[in-house]
Amino acid sequence: MKLKIKKFMCNRKLYDLTGKGYITLKDLALRIQDDHDILVKRDTDGVDITIETLTQVLLKAGKIVNRDEVEQTLLYLIENCIKVNE
Repeated sequence: MKLKIKKFMCNRKLYDLTGKGYITLKDLALRIQDDHDILVKRDTDGVDITIETLTQVLLKAGKIVNRDEVEQTLLYLIENCIKVNE
């Protein structure tokens, strides 16, 4: 099931359009671990900010338990999946 989340920029809260209520990054992490797909859009212009929100989940929602695997994944992403602004 795809969860549709709207991020309100004025108060920086996440609103679950599917469940009709505000959620925390921790709630979002738990739903992802329960195999929910997510789509996060900014309320002001509808821009997809799913990647930015997932980055926040990684940094703030819990304790990293497999540091080596996370480090290797992040290094791979930086090396292969982003274009660095010059």
